[in-house]
Amino acid sequence: MEIREAIIHALDGDAILFIGSGFSLGAINEGNKKIETATPLAHKLLAECDFEEKDFTNDLGIASRIYQSAKSEIDLIEFLRKEYTAIDVTPEQEIIAQINWQRIYTTNYDNVFELACEKNKKKIQSVTLSDRPNDFKNKSNLCIHINGDIKRLTQEKLNSEFKLTNVSYLTEDFNKSEWLTLFRSDLQTAKSIIFIGYSMQYDLDLQRIVYLTPKLIDKTFFIISEQASKTEQALIKTFGMPFPIGIKKLTEHINEIKKNHVHITKLPDSYLCFSKPKIKDFPSSILDIDEFNLLVRGEYNIDNLYYSTINPTDFVYSIHRSKHEEVINLIKTGEHNILIHSDLGNGKSIFMTTLTAFLSKEGYNVLRFNKYYTTYNREIEQICQKEGQHILVFDDYMSYIDCLKELKIHRTNQILILSERSAMNDIYYNSLCDLFGDFHNIDLNRLDSNEIKQFVNILDHYGFWNKFSAERIDRKEDYIKTVCKGQIKNIILKLLNSKTILESFQKLITSIRKRNGYYEAILFILIARVSKLDLDLEDLAYSLNMSQLNSPSFQKDPHVREFVDFNTYSIKSKSSIISQVLLQ
Repeated sequence: MEIREAIIHALDGDAILFIGSGFSLGAINEGNKKIETATPLAHKLLAECDFEEKDFTNDLGIASRIYQSAKSEIDLIEFLRKEYTAIDVTPEQEIIAQINWQRIYTTNYDNVFELACEKNKKKIQSVTLSDRPNDFKNKSNLCIHINGDIKRLTQEKLNSEFKLTNVSYLTEDFNKSEWLTLFRSDLQTAKSIIFIGYSMQYDLDLQRIVYLTPKLIDKTFFIISEQASKTEQALIKTFGMPFPIGIKKLTEHINEIKKNHVHITKLPDSYLCFSKPKIKDFPSSILDIDEFNLLVRGEYNIDNLYYSTINPTDFVYSIHRSKHEEVINLIKTGEHNILIHSDLGNGKSIFMTTLTAFLSKEGYNVLRFNKYYTTYNREIEQICQKEGQHILVFDDYMSYIDCLKELKIHRTNQILILSERSAMNDIYYNSLCDLFGDFHNIDLNRLDSNEIKQFVNILDHYGFWNKFSAERIDRKEDYIKTVCKGQIKNIILKLLNSKTILESFQKLITSIRKRNGYYEAILFILIARVSKLDLDLEDLAYSLNMSQLNSPSFQKDPHVREFVDFNTYSIKSKSSIISQVLLQ
């Protein structure tokens, strides 16, 4: 990537800016003098303590402690305010501030960037490490002062939040803060990263962060002095591309590119990782095969689920879980953390799909996480900046814990509905609470009496009772309650054990065995379904050393598709219960 492309990314709002002390050179402070870097400022502090030049140290931290001991904390604060409070900035600094950066990070104490924004009549919010990221709904206008902000300097913060050092570098506090997570995320999602006036020479922490974050070197640019040494440039090449052009020439490039630049307007609500439930105004008719596919194969139609929930008499398809009302009441009473759990095959996925459809129809802004793409961090920030309240839904939350950690940084008032298998939730629940606090837990494992009645009605309606068809309704209800222990998976397992269904699956398995490698692949997928492994076709082909599984013929084979649902490159068996039965 060339510097021109990086500037275009910046003009489009797709670049982050990291500024060091070199950026502030030329700005005027309250003493009507130019703001200086750390070394000359350290000398000035010692000179005011009557030190001779031969005794000077270049270390600002040491010099400030000597000054504080010789005078007082208040004197040091006044000195720093006078030196670091800008009253005027250069035209170049104003041009840099005109750009709508994705985010701005700085190790500087001064307010040069903020003043440059003010002169452009542009709003900017200064924050320090003592602030929390999710306290700010709009994070695109943040300037994050890693070492402290001169405008917020007090006696209490002088030796804590305000970090006086001899060089600009990331403090240990930054490495422990929530802002580091945001910074790492920005490094990954930004199309370009531009450092101005920052030296990597002494900053081992930043070196480590940049080095350990993949694919940064090609999109990272360091704008350094025209007099930068070959040694400094060689070091920078380890982390990005050095441009010894200085800020003046950089702004000349910016102005030249601006002349012909057409800003890219980003489409609102354009998400890859999330989707909104889409319900038809009128459902299609429900056939016997639709119900069979729902119960046995785990295939369902979201429209049928929704309409059978609101009108179970006319649309006999799925049971209406009483827990739906419980979730809705929790939302209405202000609950923000809701967790749904059940054992394998007890209706968690269908419950979540029906719930999201119902909430969407009720007018709630519901977004359901589908799959991770590299756009996730950008999408979640965009969602959390929006006005109004969104409901974010994540199935199988432990598979996406890193996504939830990113959400924590940006979350403001969003309602979070998560699901997980009960056994997994027992193990990881405390870790989840460490992120978001307590959750209201909803257990789906057992059907209540009304839900059992609905299930009996569905099995009656479609003639799925087999040898129990002639039994009284109360006997059927008691059978589900006692023999099946009120659990959906046990009801389906009894259904799957019927001779007709088992024979139909046996014929399919026999057909698949005749195709080279397909049987092993199906077994692998079924095991993955039960074990909660998230696979794609490339993983499968690599694991089995069978490249032909990437071929369209495998994906389109009608026998394979009886067991497997292909969604782009991800693969999932259609039913966790079928997976369990066929593996026995």
